[in-house]
Formats: sequence, C-alpha cells, structure tokens
Amino acid sequence: IDEDNPFDKGVENQDFALYNSCSVIQNGEILKKYNKVFLANDGHHEDRKYFTPGIHSDKLDENPIGVSIKIKGEYIRLNTLICEDIWQHPEVYDYAFDSTHAQEFPSVTIALNHSYFYYGKTKERLEVCDKIANTFGHSVIYCNPVGVGDIVKNIMIYDGNSFAIDGFGELVYQAPAFKKELGIFYIDVKNVNVSIPEVHPSKYEEIYNA
Repeated sequence: IDEDNPFDKGVENQDFALYNSCSVIQNGEILKKYNKVFLANDGHHEDRKYFTPGIHSDKLDENPIGVSIKIKGEYIRLNTLICEDIWQHPEVYDYAFDSTHAQEFPSVTIALNHSYFYYGKTKERLEVCDKIANTFGHSVIYCNPVGVGDIVKNIMIYDGNSFAIDGFGELVYQAPAFKKELGIFYIDVKNVNVSIPEVHPSKYEEIYNA
C-alpha cells in the first residue's frame, strides 16, 4: 500500500487476551494498532464475553487513538475509534483529542462500527459525530455495514447509512440505507466543504426498507 492509500483493517491482537482492534497500515508498515476501549455489554451486546478492553489512559503511546500519516505530500492526524467508543463522548476523547500532540496536524477520525438498525438511529449517529466535529474540529468518517447478522441470541439488521462530516460539522457524504455502496468523496481538512442535505425518510418508509 502506498502513501496515497492508507486503510484500516480489523485484527486479532497480541498477548493472551483477545481485543477488538484495528490497524493503520501504510507502505507495508503497521503504523499503529488501536484496541477498542469501551465494550458494549447491554441489550444485544456481549462484548465483555469475548474481548478484553483496551487501555484508557492519558498515555497516548499505550493505546494510541491517532497517528500522523502523510497523504499526497501533506501530514494529517488519523484517529480510529471502534463502535461503542464513539458513543462515550467525552470520556474517550478528552485524553487524546485535546492534547497538543493530537492537534499537530489536521485530524480525520474514522469510526468503525457494527451498529444495528432501529428507527431514528441515523439521526443519533449524526448528532454524536457532529459533536466531535464541532468540539474538536475533526472530520469524521462513520463506517457501518449492511446486512443481517446472527448474534446467536437474536438476528440483527445492519442498515449501512455510512457518512462523512467535515471539521466544520457539514455533511459531505451519505451512503444509502440497506444498500451496498463504494463511497467516493472529498474532504478538505482545512476549509469548509460543499455540504449535502440530510435525508431522513419517514418512519414507515425506513421500517419498510429494513
């Protein structure tokens, strides 16, 4: 992978504990690994049954949320959060996003999710990510799968609805609901982007599509 194409990939981590993790890989080198800090364990979630939580501390090198990477000749700060982490604002952000080190370059936060559907969930996701963008000036890319998942005790619907918000809180990309799509979009990390309107289907339309 060259510096024009960094990507995140789920991995099983080292040691004897199993973590829910992601890595940032560039030019064949693992630049950082991040272990999910907050494990959802209510409702349909049983994260603690399988995973060990990542370290939550003010020592960025122990479980770094962000790493500085070079893309097209310019450095940005790429942050990664996993599912429940993003719902824990401000606890998980305070020690990383507010630090001088984290603000060295423009920041993009990628939120990797496995978020199941219920009516009104998209609006809740947008509000959480909008808060990050407006509080810290980060662009946020929210990634969510499409399909049906068997979690043993229930069958869950995953609606997709991935989206991107720039550092000024403007929605710049919205993937369709309940459809697979390879989304290509542009975020200027230094300036306001051209926003797109939010689309909120009616309750009956959304449930019918599910």
